Amino acid sequence: MISLGHLAQERRIVRTLSVSADGKVIVGGIGDQAFVWTLERGMQSIWGVLKSAGVDPAGDGWSSLLQALDVSADGRFVAGFGERRGNHEAFVADLGTVPEAPVAVTTLAGSGTAGYLDTTDPLQAQFRYPNSPAVNLDGVIFVPDAGNHVIRFITPSGVVGTWAGQTTPGFLDGPGSAALFHSPLAVALDAA
Repeated sequence: MISLGHLAQERRIVRTLSVSADGKVIVGGIGDQAFVWTLERGMQSIWGVLKSAGVDPAGDGWSSLLQALDVSADGRFVAGFGERRGNHEAFVADLGTVPEAPVAVTTLAGSGTAGYLDTTDPLQAQFRYPNSPAVNLDGVIFVPDAGNHVIRFITPSGVVGTWAGQTTPGFLDGPGSAALFHSPLAVALDAA
């Protein structure tokens, strides 16, 4: 067992949320900062890593990257959520070839305005507190939209839609819009 360490001046609980297939990259959140950990470099804030590589998330309206929720099998891409223009929004950061410096952080979907809007233009979509996404074998991303009480999806072509639930909170099993959720925070997918 090894210690992941901590971020400078952060003594809060560390939430490790995902590990790359080879175990060399771990991502999560500590306090209000998304982190990436590698054996070579230890724990670093994703914001700091991006800045040191010349990528300024603030230049695209980001005020914080709050949680790193998933990492690709090869450790190159990190998905999470943060604050952008006053709203929670999903992000994908391209870390390049780990442990080398990242090359970009990209808005996967979301207009920057909190709300509820399904659309074929992912940058016009609206979410209200998106949380822990999961990706299926076809590359479809499922996003629990806690503020809207639904599970959303984003296709590889950028279509954003509602997979299950209604904007009315509740607890009810059922297919599609017959289901009711109350502030869903995570989804898990199986191989089926």
